[in-house]
Amino acid sequence: MTRARSTRTAVLLLARRVHYLAGLAIAPFLLLLALTGLCYACAPQLGDAIYADQLFAAETTEPPYPVGEQVRAALAAHPTGAVRQVRAYADPERTTQVVLADRDLPAGQDRAVHVDPYTAVVTGDYPTADGRAPVQTWLGQMHTNLHLGQAGRLYAEFAVSWLPAVMLFGVLLWVLGPKKRKQRLRSTNAKIRVRAWHGLVGLVVVAGLLAITFSGLTRSVVAGERVQSALGTRPGAIERVDVVPGPAGPIGYDQVLSTARDRGLTGDLTVTPPKAYGQPFTVAEASPGLPVRKGVVLVDPFQGTVVGEQDFSDYPPLGKLRLLAMAAHHGTLFGVVNQVLLVVLAVGIIAVLVMGYRMWQQRKPAPTPPRALSKLPRNVLVPLVLTCAVLGWLLPVFGVTLVVFLLWDTTAQAAARARAAKPPRRRPTHAVPRGVGGTGIPVITSGQGRRRSSGTSVTPHSRRPARDPRVRTPV
Repeated sequence: MTRARSTRTAVLLLARRVHYLAGLAIAPFLLLLALTGLCYACAPQLGDAIYADQLFAAETTEPPYPVGEQVRAALAAHPTGAVRQVRAYADPERTTQVVLADRDLPAGQDRAVHVDPYTAVVTGDYPTADGRAPVQTWLGQMHTNLHLGQAGRLYAEFAVSWLPAVMLFGVLLWVLGPKKRKQRLRSTNAKIRVRAWHGLVGLVVVAGLLAITFSGLTRSVVAGERVQSALGTRPGAIERVDVVPGPAGPIGYDQVLSTARDRGLTGDLTVTPPKAYGQPFTVAEASPGLPVRKGVVLVDPFQGTVVGEQDFSDYPPLGKLRLLAMAAHHGTLFGVVNQVLLVVLAVGIIAVLVMGYRMWQQRKPAPTPPRALSKLPRNVLVPLVLTCAVLGWLLPVFGVTLVVFLLWDTTAQAAARARAAKPPRRRPTHAVPRGVGGTGIPVITSGQGRRRSSGTSVTPHSRRPARDPRVRTPV
């Protein structure tokens, strides 16, 4: 066997082992992510349908009230609240959302109050974590952490951390695997046909999974900060001019929005009031879809002038890619088409997992692919170890679980070798064979050697000598 052929065989064995073991480990968690993601893809329409009376205005014929008066109406309905954000929608049919801090709600939650812009009347309110309707928040938390808090997010991070390795080795198996794929898809052998469809559908969903994985890793609870710092996805700090308090006093929300629109901001705008005296208002674009609107403008609360701004063009290349991946992950990049693609992707992932379990069942008891690290040449093994070390530092969940797996695998292999090297237990040479008496005469049981129903044999009385059945005693 040539060196190239042996290297190819070793790489295939490693790919099969990692794809098999890691795939079985993350498959249950990946199935949960796919099912909850399938529900979350339909959350925007579901929220609009359930909370239509609060989110949409009854009539749009009258001129809208100033945003400042709408904010005062929300504060009048909740006197103990403090304004955190005000969102003014470009859609004239939508109500204005005023997010208030509420001490009666659990930590991390605020109260979203909706005001009809044409009547300045509060249409309703609900608790929210990020401005979304409760059904969207519930489905989002179900997808992210199964409603288990920060600890629950580890299940998703475990699956997403191992997903690149599973996808990489799966594609490698498909590329280096057997050819004649069309014939294998129509094969009469169920095992060959399921494996062929598993590889084809898996290859199709890899493109969507790459965007989902990139977006999920940048927001994971353990590796999120490291990934963003290593890749440089964050934009730089907004350079701003110091705010100088003036005698005119703070300006209103309407002037802040007018200044931001004059600066070029369009679509839905979110206004965040200053958190301390002498700080500016922050106005950010919040419209979904293309073109990407991520402009931010800082407005002087006394003079009404722009003291700092940032545009989508100021983001680094990987930062722009992250924003696009996040929008695609949330189903807001292409609107309804994006949501349909997410549904198709979730169904494809579920199909791949079901076919994977079917392959495992067809081979049951399925033998684990053999170890292949020792067979890899040095020019492949060294880069592989270095890559795993870097990924283990960048993705701690991946690193810890990889070390645990290697320790378990090494221990299991050592125990198997010890059992194989242990000599078989032999019967001592001086032991009396079963069925032979102490005098060397075979013991004949009642029933001429046939086993009784109780499973025990009958031996002669200890005081009487064993009688030879061949010798007949005369009557």
